[in-house]
Amino acid sequence: MQPAELHQSWQDLKSLRFLKLCVVLLLTVLVLTIALLLWRTSAFPPVVPFYYSLPWGEEQLASPLHLWFMIIGTVLIVLTNWTAAWIIRPKSAFLSNTLIVSAAIILLLGLYTVWRIVFLVT
Repeated sequence: MQPAELHQSWQDLKSLRFLKLCVVLLLTVLVLTIALLLWRTSAFPPVVPFYYSLPWGEEQLASPLHLWFMIIGTVLIVLTNWTAAWIIRPKSAFLSNTLIVSAAIILLLGLYTVWRIVFLVT
């Protein structure tokens, strides 16, 4: 792929009103989640329920640091999807939009999970 094609792809993505709305919404939710974690960190117990798929008890518990890993992992997945959407845009606008929407859903679900755990333990 030529640099001119990538630049045009970037211009196409920037011109989409939907994408701008997604980015603003997701960054707002991300900043609020980070602020919530920073604000409530002192109120966390030594372990928090994190692994809900495991049997009830100590197996479900993890360090509060795992909440930060969840945020970082979610952001990395979103950045990967957005990069792929940018590269794929010249060839398939539909696939590019699908990647953007799936990234938004992944981020919102990941951050929703963090919010639920924070409000459960504090």
